Formats: sequence, C-alpha cells, structure tokens
Amino acid sequence: MKKILVTGLFTLHWGRLQYGNVGNYYIIEPLFRCLHKRFPNYEILTTFQMDDEFTKKEIVTVLPMDLYYAWNENDLKNAMEDAENAEKKQTGKTYKETHWISVLNDVDIVIDVAGDMWGDNAEHVGKDRFFVDCLKMKAAQLLHKKTFLFAVTPGPFTDERTKKLAQDVFENFTGVFIRERISFHNLTQWGFSADNVKFYPCPSFLFERDLKYTSKWMDAIYERKTESGIAGITFGGFNLPYGPYDMWPREKEQYHNFVCLAEYLIENLGVSLCLFSHTNGFERQPEFVRINGRDFQILNQFYEILIEKHPSWESKIILINEPLLPKQIKSVISQLDMVVTGRVHASVAAISSCVPTVFVEYDQNVIYSDKMLGFASVSGMQEYVCEPGNLEMMIERVAKCYKNKEQIKKHLEMEIPKIQQKAEDAFDDIKEQCALPKYAFYISGNSGRLKLFLEQASESVTSQIQFIFSEYKIPHELKQLITSKSIKMITYLYDDIESPEKKDKNRELSDILMKHLIAFEVDYCFSFGAHLLSGEILLNYKNRLINFHPSILPMFPGIKSIDQAVKAGNAFLIGNTAHFIDAGMDTGQILMQSVIPIQAFTDSNQNYDCVLDIQVEMLNQLIMVINNNMLDNRTGKIENANYQNYTIFPQIEKNKPEGD
Repeated sequence: MKKILVTGLFTLHWGRLQYGNVGNYYIIEPLFRCLHKRFPNYEILTTFQMDDEFTKKEIVTVLPMDLYYAWNENDLKNAMEDAENAEKKQTGKTYKETHWISVLNDVDIVIDVAGDMWGDNAEHVGKDRFFVDCLKMKAAQLLHKKTFLFAVTPGPFTDERTKKLAQDVFENFTGVFIRERISFHNLTQWGFSADNVKFYPCPSFLFERDLKYTSKWMDAIYERKTESGIAGITFGGFNLPYGPYDMWPREKEQYHNFVCLAEYLIENLGVSLCLFSHTNGFERQPEFVRINGRDFQILNQFYEILIEKHPSWESKIILINEPLLPKQIKSVISQLDMVVTGRVHASVAAISSCVPTVFVEYDQNVIYSDKMLGFASVSGMQEYVCEPGNLEMMIERVAKCYKNKEQIKKHLEMEIPKIQQKAEDAFDDIKEQCALPKYAFYISGNSGRLKLFLEQASESVTSQIQFIFSEYKIPHELKQLITSKSIKMITYLYDDIESPEKKDKNRELSDILMKHLIAFEVDYCFSFGAHLLSGEILLNYKNRLINFHPSILPMFPGIKSIDQAVKAGNAFLIGNTAHFIDAGMDTGQILMQSVIPIQAFTDSNQNYDCVLDIQVEMLNQLIMVINNNMLDNRTGKIENANYQNYTIFPQIEKNKPEGD
C-alpha cells in the first residue's frame, strides 16, 4: 500500500494539537480528510501525536514523535545523521538506515505542515527546531520522495547557517503552498526562489463548526444579540506590548489599548462583549481533563480590569471561562455580530462564518509575523487590519467594520465559497504532482519486445500506459494482449500515407503521434518503431522520446545493426542502447546500454531474441527510474546509479586447486 507521511513543525507532544492550539486543529482535521478524499488507497502516517479517538475517526497511524523531534540534546545530531546517510544512499555508498530513513523508505509522499514556524519562529518552540526540520526534509528529498511544504507562512530567516540550508531545501520541495500572497514578496526579499511556490488558502477555511452545539454561552449570546448586538474579542500574548508571548504575570498597563477599545465598543457602539480564548490546555494525570489555556488567563485579567473599572458592565460582558472544543468555539464565533481578534485562526473561523472581523496584528516587538495582514487579504478584508500599539487605528477599524457590517457579510457570502474551493484545489494539486508519469509506445512490425514486456508487467505499470501507437496493423495475438490490459490502441498505417517522399511520410506520422501524445497528456514515449521521428515532436517532447536500438551506440547506428556487427567481422560485443531521440539517426543522449558477447548470438544459431529481449529488462529499469524521479532529463544521468563498475569478457572461472 502506498503511504503519505504528514510531519513537520506541527509535531508536538501528545494532545497539544488536539486540545491546545485551537487554530492548528482547524488545519489538521480538514488536512487529513482532504488527503483521504484524493488518496483513498493510501495509508496516512503522521508524527502528530493525536489520541486514539482521532486516529480511528480520521484513519491515520501515529508514529513516535521522536522520529522527528524530541526536545532533547540529540535532536540536531540525529537529524544531521539522517541527512548524511540519505546522501550516502543516494550516491551508492554504504549507509546506516536510521529510524527516519526507514520510515522514508516506506512512504511515497512527505507533507511538511509548518504554519508560521518555517523560519526563526520555530525557535520559540524548541532549540534548533527549524534546522532539524530542514535536515529531515533534506533527507526525504535525497531519497527522491515527493515533498510538500504545506500551509506555510515562511520567515523570517536571520541565522545564515540555517538560511543556506533552508534555501536549498526550499528549492527542492516538489511544491510550496503559501497561505497568503504577501509571502511571495517576503520570500523574494529574503533571497528565496519562488519558482515552485503557489498560493492556496489555509485548509482551516474548510473546518466545520458543530451545527448541533447548544450551551449557556450560546443562549447568553443570543439574548444579547437580540437586545443590543454582541462583539467577540480574543487576543493573546503576541498582541501585547511586552514579550515573551508567555510572560506571566502582566501589568495592568499592558492592556490599556484593549481596555479603551472595549470601552468604545460598549459606550459608543452600544454592543455587548463576548471574551473567548482561542487556546486550551489539559492535564493527563491522574485523569485526562481539559483546562483553560494560556490566553484565558490574559482574557480573564482583561475582564477583571474592565469590571473593576466599570462594575455595572457584568451584564454587558460574557467571559467564556471553560475550555471549548474547536468545533464548539467556531459555533460560538459564528453567532457573533462582529469579532475583534488577535488570533489569526479565530479570524478564519469568523470570516468563514461570514462574521465581520477586525484583525489585530502581532506586536512586532514580541514576534515578527505578517500573517494577520496576509489572511485578511485573502478575503479582501485588509482594510480592517490594525496594529495593537496604535489605539487610534484600532478604534477607526472597529468603527468602520461596525458601520459596514451588512456590506461585509454580503461580501464574505460571495467570497468564502471561492476561498474554500481554492483551499480544496491545493489537494488536487498534490495529487496531480504525485501522479505517476503517463507513458505511450510507438511500435512497428510484430513488436515482440512490447509483447514480452506486457506479459510480465504489473497492473500498476500498465495503468500508466495511455496508448500504443502502431504504424502497421497490430498482430492478432498482441492485440488481444493489449485489450486484456485495457490499453488503448491507435493505428496509423504508414503505407497509406500518400506523401511520395519518405521524409514527408515520417513527418506526417510524427505529427499524428504528437497530436495523440498531447491529447493524452503523455510524459514519455518509448519507441520500438522503424522510422525516424521528425518535426515539432522533437521540440515538444525533447528528452521525453526514448528509443531502443540493438547496438552499442555509437557503433552500428541505423537498420539491421546486429547484422552490421556480424558483417564487420571484428565486433567482440554487441548489445542495446536506450537513448533520447533527436534529429539524427540514433545520435541522441545515451541513457542506458546492455552488452553481450557476439559469441552468445552466434552460439544461439543467430537468434536475435537473445539480444533484443534484454531491451525488456532495460525498459523495466527505465520505468522504475522515471517513476522515482531519478532521471536527469538534461544530462541523461540516472541518480543513484553506479557508473564505476566494469566487466571483463569473456568471464573466466578460475579452477579451484585440488583439496580445497
């Protein structure tokens, strides 16, 4: 069974993704569900430490966390060992199969889920964490795995040692999917190539709320909603003027701007407030219990400051003082008239529920991040972004949002379905980029080699063959075999082409073949045909047309090459060559050759099959090489191949001395 490994900087201790950061869970649940939808026959493995209920429901297999990162002094050493041994394996040297390499050997696709931690921000979570991630992905890339940097807001990058490795790894990802367009500009500023970068909205836009959720909080919101309207407020340590983000305790003065904003909402706009935390916590011992997270203590202190200053406001402010599940929190948010949030995924929960939203950026003195502006821009809401240190801006944005709330709702009702579809498209893109190459065959005559190949080919390989193009009538037995493999046959009889000149006939045949290659979106065409291909096909399919020629090129090009070798009288070895087709006759870049002493041919009573049948083994090897992305189309070199060994013909067995 094929496998997908979901890993990366979201790897945290047990329960942290599921019962801690609510926003990260908004990403993870749709991620696994969308992967299953596009890859129904794949097993999904993950280093994310989810509980048994989640793994059963979402059908994922959890691997040990320390495969990726364990928060100990050996993390960097182990990651460097992984990358070093992956390089040794890639270059054909003796290597140690580390636990990480063992997992990589068993998977087909690796998805690195990073969020805003792919860069310096990872250091807030663990020592050398970003460097470790780069080394882990480097190992996967060296082993030719399809690797995707997913749902990422990259940067910043201030450590030059890490940045150099990061740039190399970044360029070699199969795809990089950023969550907001502002990252294109930032990546260029930081010296990263954006050639493999695409924008797709965060999968958190696909997270669904609990439509059946009811509670005292929902009742209280509904009551105030009908009386005066109600605005939600949530923020955390990243939005306050002093760091670190987890500082505790905090001075009352740090809340000044948020207190003034709350006063404006209640006194000037006449709305009630709902304070809710977008992070949770939990205790595992002696029994598992969910508890309020780090943001709650900040919001609780904020609430106490407001009530101390305005005792009569107890009826105007709801403080949700219990940890709600992500689906429940989104249900709460969806019922609010407006939201002011310093938590980016609380903004996603709000706007994806078509709730007018004001986006409070992180305080740049605490941590660098452009993601709040980036996420707001995704939905065309960038005019409602404010800086937490600028009270005038905060009030202006809130006033504007409240005034335009009906227009904003209509705008979001139009835009959110488009954003959600675009978020879904990311998974279609992964599927498309991970699809195995599509092949076609151009044949002539009896095509004995194709017949032999199809008789032993696996169902997986034959499913990659889009069609077989023949310039002659296909023999009945071969036709039956092709039909049994559910492969399409296309016949374009060479002898029926009316052009008098052979070169014109070749050109017409080439044009017809090219037309079908393009129509079927074929990646490579293998040629066992008798005529020279010419014209536009050589440009459109440069280094993607592979011919099999029965000689050791450049010796004996052209037709009847085995006969040429015999006639020459001095040929000791004969064989086969697989090469790219160019405008010459058997002059394209050589990819692979096989050799056999000419004596074997003469001893077989000049049975051509003893030479030609070796082409089938070469074809099998080339398909394996191309399927695993090991062929460099520019040079014709095969990665991981040994170009150093030699063989002496004739091979002589030494007689063993008597008595041994």
